[in-house]
Amino acid sequence: MLDITHKMVRQYADDAFIIGYRFSPEEMEVPGIRFDDTLYLLEKLAARGVDYLHFSVGATLRPSIVDTQDPTPLIEKYLAMRSDTLAQVPVMGVGGVVNASDVNEALDHGYDLIAVGRATIAYPDWTDRIAAGENLELFMDSTQREALNIPEPLWRFSLVEAMIRDMSMGESKFKPGTFVEKVQDDTNELVINVSLETDRIADIELASGPEDNVEFVTSFEEIRTRILDANTPHVDAITGATSQSEAVKKAVSKAMLKSSKALAAEEGADPNETKSFDVVVIGSGGAGLAAAIQAHDEGASVLIVEKMPTIGGNTIKASAGMNAAETRFQRVKGIQDSKALFYKETLKGGGNKNNPELLHRFVENAPEAIEWLATRGIMLNDITTTGGMSIDRTHRPKDGSAVGGLSDQRPGAQYQQTQYRRDARHLRQRHPV
Repeated sequence: MLDITHKMVRQYADDAFIIGYRFSPEEMEVPGIRFDDTLYLLEKLAARGVDYLHFSVGATLRPSIVDTQDPTPLIEKYLAMRSDTLAQVPVMGVGGVVNASDVNEALDHGYDLIAVGRATIAYPDWTDRIAAGENLELFMDSTQREALNIPEPLWRFSLVEAMIRDMSMGESKFKPGTFVEKVQDDTNELVINVSLETDRIADIELASGPEDNVEFVTSFEEIRTRILDANTPHVDAITGATSQSEAVKKAVSKAMLKSSKALAAEEGADPNETKSFDVVVIGSGGAGLAAAIQAHDEGASVLIVEKMPTIGGNTIKASAGMNAAETRFQRVKGIQDSKALFYKETLKGGGNKNNPELLHRFVENAPEAIEWLATRGIMLNDITTTGGMSIDRTHRPKDGSAVGGLSDQRPGAQYQQTQYRRDARHLRQRHPV
């Protein structure tokens, strides 16, 4: 592949064109790539001519994810083991670079160049801010996707989504302070200090636990970073350290609950007050929002409880469109379709393993769902063909944007969303969600 790339460069580019290779040094799987395998390949590439190497890890100074007892950063192992030939190739680092101190630390450990990823998504003017001496925090306001020009699929990418912080709660979310929490994982009792500021989780410190266990400390730092970046304990557990991750998340949740109760008491709230709703919806995905909107439109008082910092659930990640047959949008465009054909093609696409009763119900009600959305201002009037379909049947927004992103765009949704969150906050002061 490298030889072919060189050939294409000679044919179509000039001498200024450079060729690089980005690599992840290890895999946790068995069998999987190990550091020695990677070094062997890099030596071969260097011998055949490559202009730079891109060392891709979650943090520039990350140690091995295979040999978890060795705290040595992989970049240091790379520098010590590479040949003179490989040493002639500049190496670029990426992973967890937010501030100037991160850049300097990485350069001090032997990287020749540093790449900045998520920080430039949150701060498009990152270079100007760093040049001005700013110290940045890696988060984005949950309302600023459009202002930051971030496409919906990227906004919902897991590593980017972890940076989203709910800023709509104002300055009265937590009572600032440090809360000492005792929790238990499978084998250890942990004492964790959780520091909260008015609108965020400021720090998480392991006060007591197996501090000498490199694997434990590494996992703790990973779950700590995830929680701080997301400003919520509702993050994915660390692979291979589920019990420990859940213990840390529980400690943070307990601290948040104590802080919210303390703040409510200061503000004169009655901890015994009972709030009443006609309908309580758990989860703000497409089904939850549809149920809440329908109930609201029929006169019910509704509370939506959502644990994540943004509404939409998994539905908001949907990007292609919504399939339906015999819709008015198809008729307007002269598309001849039938529910029978829709059923047949969907059954075939599922390898005939579909539940026939559920599939019939889906096919019969899909046009009504498209119309229900349309009457509420969500127009899926651009129609195309997607996998397994022989006819234009996939309904999506006219501008081609992700269909899931419209789930919270109903007129008035922002007001309702804020009100739901405020109501949910009062519930959390009495009951952990």
